Amino acid sequence: MTPALVVAFIVLVVTMLFAATLALPSTASALTVNKATARANESTNTNVIGGQPTRVTWEGTVAADEEVSSVSFVFPQGSWVAEDANIKATILDGTKRVETEQNATLDNTGATIEFPSNVASGYLIRVEIYKLALPAEGGAFTLTGSYTNAEGESIDLVESPAIKVISLTPTDAIIAWLDQQPWVEAWNSVLFLKIFLNPQMIVAAAPNLFTGFLRSLGLVLVGFPLAIPIGLAISFLRMSKLRILRFISGIYVNVIRGTPLFLQIYIAFFGLPFLGISIDDYLLGIIVLAMNSSAYLAEIFRAGIQSIHKGQFEASMSLGMNGIQTMFFVIIPQTVRRV
Repeated sequence: MTPALVVAFIVLVVTMLFAATLALPSTASALTVNKATARANESTNTNVIGGQPTRVTWEGTVAADEEVSSVSFVFPQGSWVAEDANIKATILDGTKRVETEQNATLDNTGATIEFPSNVASGYLIRVEIYKLALPAEGGAFTLTGSYTNAEGESIDLVESPAIKVISLTPTDAIIAWLDQQPWVEAWNSVLFLKIFLNPQMIVAAAPNLFTGFLRSLGLVLVGFPLAIPIGLAISFLRMSKLRILRFISGIYVNVIRGTPLFLQIYIAFFGLPFLGISIDDYLLGIIVLAMNSSAYLAEIFRAGIQSIHKGQFEASMSLGMNGIQTMFFVIIPQTVRRV
C-alpha cells in the first residue's frame, strides 16, 4: 500500500468518527443552574443556622431550543421540613412573570415541581422552598436532583453553588424549641409581656450575659487585690510629714471618691484615646477599678492606722524596731483586724 493510500485511509476513518460523534444524542444540559441561596435565620441576620427552618431559593435557566416539564430536588441528608412548609416556583421571561400551572410535592428528603405546560427555552425557573431546615451539624451543602425535558428524559441537575451553614448551638436549639411552644406564642402575643420579658430574647442573651459576668468577675479578682497595696501606699502618703505628699494624695483621694465610677470609666475609655493614648481595654478596666477602689481603701487604712494608740509605736521603738519594722510587724496587723 502506497503512502498516499495510507493517508487517504486515515483521513477517511477520522472523518467517519467525527460524523458519528455529531450524530450521537447531545448530552448538554437543558437547564443551567444559576444560584442556590438560603435566607439568614440567625438573630444577627447574617448566618444560616442548621436545624432551624429557613427559606432556600434555587434558580435555573432553560437552555435554547429546550423545554422543561419538571424539576426534582434531593435535600442534604439530615434536612427536614416544618409542618407548614411549602414550595413555590416562579417562571420569569426576563423581568416579566409568566403565569403557569404547577404541581408540587415536598417532604423531608426532597421536592418535585411538575409543569403541565412545559417551561419554554430561555425562561428562568425560580424555586423557593419555605420552612426547610438544613442539617444541624452545619457545613457546605448543595442542592442536587434532576429535571425532565420535553422528550421525557430525566437528566441530573448540575450541583448548585454551596450553601454555607453553621452548626446549631445549644442556645439556638432551645430557642427553636421555644418557638414551637404554644405557651410562648400566647405569652408573646401580649405586647407588654413580649417587650419586657421575651423568653427567646432571654435565652439568646444568656451566653453573652454569662461571658460578661465572667469578664466582670475577672476584673474584680485582679483589680481589687491590686487596689489593696495601692490604697495602703496612698494612706502612708496621707499621713506623711511632707505637706506636698499629703496635698497630692489628698487630691487623688478626693477626686476619685468625689466622682462616679462610670465617669472615670468614660474618661479612661474615651478621653485617653482622644489624647492618643492606647491601652488594652481589659487592662484599662483593671486600672480604673484598682484606682477607684484604692482611694476608698486609702481612707480605710488611714483611719485604721491612726486608731492604733501611740503607745504601740513607743513600745516597738523601745524594743529596737525602726519605723518600717514597727509599721509592718506591729501596726498594720492590728489595723487589718480593725478594718
